[in-house]
Amino acid sequence: MLTRRKWTGRFMGGDRVSNPKVAGLTLREKVREAERLSRELIQHLESGFLPKVQDLRRLAKTGTTADQIDEVADASIRTSSQVVLKSFDYSAKLQETLEEFLEAIEADLHNITEQGE
Repeated sequence: MLTRRKWTGRFMGGDRVSNPKVAGLTLREKVREAERLSRELIQHLESGFLPKVQDLRRLAKTGTTADQIDEVADASIRTSSQVVLKSFDYSAKLQETLEEFLEAIEADLHNITEQGE
């Protein structure tokens, strides 16, 4: 999650923008790509990740009463958990890429406002 922080000239633990592909883009291209990535992340979370988590939750809740205890197989829980973890990994990768673009945008804006570049 992005937080507001004072400009130090460095990003995320002191590293400059590490991806040369991102650094070589214009500010306009960075903004457009960040917008596309944010839409993709929102769509994935709403239509991919959250429904999978809800399915796992429903599956885990099945069998809580005495007459339903043996209905849920361990394999079902394991399979559903793997699907959720894979979806989470994809979400995390999208977020990381989006943050990289946002940090590059922040650096460009800092250069424009502070250094006049």
